[in-house]
Amino acid sequence: MMEASFLTKFSRAFGKKEALLLRLTGLTEAEIRGKGSWIYTADGGKWLDFGSFGIHLLGHCHPEITRVAREQLRNMGLSTRILGNHAATECAKALLATLPPDMDRVVFANSGAESVEIALKTAILFTGRTEFVALKYAFHGKTTGANSLTYSKRDSGLPHLPGLTVHFVEAGDLATAAGILASAEIAGVFVEPVQGEGGIAGIPADFIKGLRQLCDEHGSLLIMDEIQTGLGRCGKVWYGVTDEVRPDILLAGKTLGGGIVPIAAAIFNRSINSELCTDPLLNASSFAGGAFACRVAQKVVELVSQDEFLRAVREKGQYCKSYLESRLAGHPGVVAVRGYGLMMGIEFDSGSMTSEVIVEAIKKRLLLTFCLVRKNVMRFYPPAVTSERDLERGLREIVNAVLNVSVQEQKCD
Repeated sequence: MMEASFLTKFSRAFGKKEALLLRLTGLTEAEIRGKGSWIYTADGGKWLDFGSFGIHLLGHCHPEITRVAREQLRNMGLSTRILGNHAATECAKALLATLPPDMDRVVFANSGAESVEIALKTAILFTGRTEFVALKYAFHGKTTGANSLTYSKRDSGLPHLPGLTVHFVEAGDLATAAGILASAEIAGVFVEPVQGEGGIAGIPADFIKGLRQLCDEHGSLLIMDEIQTGLGRCGKVWYGVTDEVRPDILLAGKTLGGGIVPIAAAIFNRSINSELCTDPLLNASSFAGGAFACRVAQKVVELVSQDEFLRAVREKGQYCKSYLESRLAGHPGVVAVRGYGLMMGIEFDSGSMTSEVIVEAIKKRLLLTFCLVRKNVMRFYPPAVTSERDLERGLREIVNAVLNVSVQEQKCD
């Protein structure tokens, strides 16, 4: 009775297709509470969360995060947007403290895609150009401008920003990138140091360094999208920012919200100092940079910047990768196991196997997800707070799901 009642309400609220998808995949329970790596449902179910699109690096309802959230709610939620806000100022200060000194200005946003739109707008205004370079298999969001930068969506029928030209290059192909920047008026180059939706694919550091040099030569901006990779997910505060590679604009999000608030940020290099780009009304927002979200985000930055935390992410990530590699070695359907800290993925030989493994894991109450651009890669992002016991449990169920799908396929043959 509970199942039918919930799905009926869900269907009326969000649409029949969305409800049907939940039913077909076995996700028929309503989540009501989360703690650490676990999700609890209305009928008493318990699910291990290795999904969540990468926003729960600190788990659900982290005690330090919820503590500062409660404290802040007693004082202020949203900002007046007229006075300067203390919490937003302290959060921006904390973000800048993790970066080289030439990164010196923060604009807050409500989502990663919104921060991408801020970067697009800034690059166009700063350079006077409307052409961009992005990587094949890139994903930068689902708003119209961000969608234009997403490789797999170019021919999907979804709208692209009118007047915006995007050139796509293969990761590592610096010669093609050099040719485009030399022959076209490029406003900016977008790059994710690890492509999340693009299959948990690391971008070579020398290639990113080369893009930095090309941008300097041709007056283009290097825009580094660390919405998924940043703030500890890959075992470093920032995975792509180094002394040799300092972006003109750095994008942050997902983990920044601590699993309880939507918040993102665009962080600017001091070289972007034109009057147009520093107009305080250019990116004005009713909700972005609110006191509540920024107080939470400040605590997140504090927690994920600790050496002990980052070391634990690296160690747990290496354990996950080694565990899966050893147990799936030689499996005919497994192409590769990939991992950068706790940003993990398994590439299969087909997208159908990805879906079947995810559904098989659901039967064991383990939440996983696919990659939006490369659908033959199953991704999983364990929270850093996952205990060793729960981590091993999740990994064991992943292996079992892969093996069970293979057995079922053999029976069908």
